[in-house]
Amino acid sequence: MSRLINIVQVQKKGAIQRNRTQSRWSSTKIHAIVDAYGYPVYVMLSEGQRNDINYAIPLLEQVDIKESDILADRGYDSNKLMDYIYAHGGEPTIPSRKGAKFDRYCDWHLYKERHLVENYFLKLKHSVE
Repeated sequence: MSRLINIVQVQKKGAIQRNRTQSRWSSTKIHAIVDAYGYPVYVMLSEGQRNDINYAIPLLEQVDIKESDILADRGYDSNKLMDYIYAHGGEPTIPSRKGAKFDRYCDWHLYKERHLVENYFLKLKHSVE
């Protein structure tokens, strides 16, 4: 079963904007894990000025990732996160950042399933508007 993680930024007035901070103090980020069907498993909020990677491990600590595929975008490419996923029995499907010294293997066919988490955030956006 795949676990998908992603981050979306939300302005204080409620409109969701992905990966764009309006000002240093006026946004909140939504961090979410969805299951293989796109249903939310765990959601976390943080202030907008913090880097997304700071919340990846605390988010994953809330669920059992053993024998799960962890799909995330390039922003989650870090050795610390990869070590955590492997140590807990998961399999990362996270592309390497552009310009990385070493390209990590990424199953691009499986990576396309990340659209499930994007769809979850679209549903959130439409329910707020």
